[in-house]
Formats: sequence, C-alpha cells, structure tokens
Amino acid sequence: MNVSRLDSLVRSLGEAPTRRGLLGGISATALVLAATRLPIEAEAKKHKKHKKKKHKKQPATPQAPTIKSDAVCPGPTNDAYAIGGVDWRLAQTFTALTSGSLIKAELLLSEPAGSLGDYVLRIAPADGAGIPTNIILAETVVPDINVPNGKSTVSFTFANPASVVAGNSYALVLTRSGSDKLVWLGHIGNSCTGTTYFSESQFGQFVAVGNIDLIFETFVSS
Repeated sequence: MNVSRLDSLVRSLGEAPTRRGLLGGISATALVLAATRLPIEAEAKKHKKHKKKKHKKQPATPQAPTIKSDAVCPGPTNDAYAIGGVDWRLAQTFTALTSGSLIKAELLLSEPAGSLGDYVLRIAPADGAGIPTNIILAETVVPDINVPNGKSTVSFTFANPASVVAGNSYALVLTRSGSDKLVWLGHIGNSCTGTTYFSESQFGQFVAVGNIDLIFETFVSS
C-alpha cells in the first residue's frame, strides 16, 4: 500500500467527528433502518391478518324448525254431526302437547252436493272451564271450490300461526260463510280428550254436545 495514502487514512480516522456530522450520520442510519423496517412490518401485518381470517370460526348454520303432529282425534268415523242455520259454528277443544306455532290443522268434513260457502277455521283459547272463547288467535279460509263433494280430509294452513303452549286448552272453531250445511265428521263415545261445542251465531255462547268427538289433527312448528 502507498505510505502517503496510509498516513492520510490514519489522520482521517483519528480526527474526532463533529456533533452535526455525528447526528447526520445517525439520522441517515435511522432513516435507512426505518425504510428497511417498514416493508418488513407491513408484510408481517399482512400475514397476521391473513392468518386471522384463515382461522376465523364460521357461524353455526341455524336449524330449520321442526314440524310435527300434535293434538289429534283420529277416525274411524261412525257418526256425522251437522248443524243447520246460517253462520252457525262447530268447535272441538283440545290440549296442546307441544309449545310452538300451530301452523296447520286437518279436519274430516263432508260437503253435501250442491251446497255453497267457503270454510273458515279459527283457533281460539278455551276459558278456565274448558269452553271455547270468541277470541281469535289465528284464522284461515279454504274456498268452497277446493273442497270436493262427499267425505274428505281438508287441510287448513295458517299464514299467521297461533302460538300455543303445551298443557293449555284451545279450540278449533269451524264455520261456513253464508251456508246452512256444515258437516264435520266424528264418532260417538268420547274416546278423545276435549269436547264438542256449537254456537248459533258468530259471537254467541258455545254449548257443549255430549258423547261425541270430531275428527281432527293439528301440526305445530317448534
């Protein structure tokens, strides 16, 4: 190595740096380190974010409501209970077995040939003595054109179901708009729980009919 160049380097290293020069060197170094650190930290945060997304717990899929048969009075039928008189009502009380929404009821009916009038079914609560009230919890209509002549099981679906509570008493209340021919089939003997009633008007008192059960089945969603 050239001697004069070596002496020059030694002198340069031996000279004490000024404060401004030292700070300038530190600042430059800090800037370099910061510039180097930023992309590294950004990349680390990116990976951490992806990692959290990857392991995020998926929400549980909600289960569909269960629809099942509830209170029922099955056949066979050995008697037909018919009423005469425009706007009369027939009712059959029952006890709900499941709490939930009563969405449908099926009734065994018999339509006389040539008769007219839509079928209206209501759900009403029974009072403390088990007698149907005039309170309407739910109502639906089956047009006469959808019910064939003779005996058939007619399905009544409630767009706005009634909320029922297990152990409480209710009534299926059936009427036929503007008709004096309403026939809901049943059987003699009171083999089912509940009681059959009739009313001579849309708002009159219900009167019990002894020794007969009307055939029906209810369906509850819970």
